[in-house]
Amino acid sequence: MSNWDKALFLTTQGKEREKKLFMNEFLFENLNLSDEIMRAIQKIEYEKATEIQAKAIPLLLEGKDVIGKSNTGTGKTAAFGIP
Repeated sequence: MSNWDKALFLTTQGKEREKKLFMNEFLFENLNLSDEIMRAIQKIEYEKATEIQAKAIPLLLEGKDVIGKSNTGTGKTAAFGIP
């Protein structure tokens, strides 16, 4: 099995209305992050996860390989760095 077969590919392209609804549902406090990580997130005053963060973080916490595609400025670096 190649590395690509083991990876999950995420994309955040979609309708603007769906994105807004999705964003309202995902707070960092609902992503099962450690207390230490949550304190750091609160310190920098992050509250809502972006779409790429909300989709990628739970999978990364499960130890899955993830390839994410999202526009510049949508939080990809944090999505992969937070967990």
